[in-house]
Amino acid sequence: MIEAQGQTGVVLEQGIFNTIILTADNKTAILPNGPLSTGTIVNYTSHGNLRVDLTMAIAPDMEIAKAREVAIAAMKQHPKVLDTPTPEVSVLKIGDGMVTLAIRPYTTQPDYWDVYFGVQELVKNAWDANGVQGPVPHRVLIQK
Repeated sequence: MIEAQGQTGVVLEQGIFNTIILTADNKTAILPNGPLSTGTIVNYTSHGNLRVDLTMAIAPDMEIAKAREVAIAAMKQHPKVLDTPTPEVSVLKIGDGMVTLAIRPYTTQPDYWDVYFGVQELVKNAWDANGVQGPVPHRVLIQK
């Protein structure tokens, strides 16, 4: 799985003049090898696992340590989340009426999308069951 020339996908064929990849939305992208050879290529599969980068937010009055503990336990329930490296939860930002957390499980390349979508649901359900609330949007209306 690579990212190059603004495209991300699994390499299907590497020819003399172009490289063919299959994107996540099941499209075939044909990348010319000239620009490919002089541009940046990110190889997502050379190390055998991928970190799935998710962001989820909690209300600012929630206890971060509890949200982290519940999220990590939820991630470990997903059958395709790897034990090593250990799933992580870090604070990305505090502000805008919320605490934004980086939710970071690891998985294999073929299981990336299952983990990407499955972990979000598991964490949300676990937070609901354990009283960890999400942010509530606020709007200020100014009348003239």
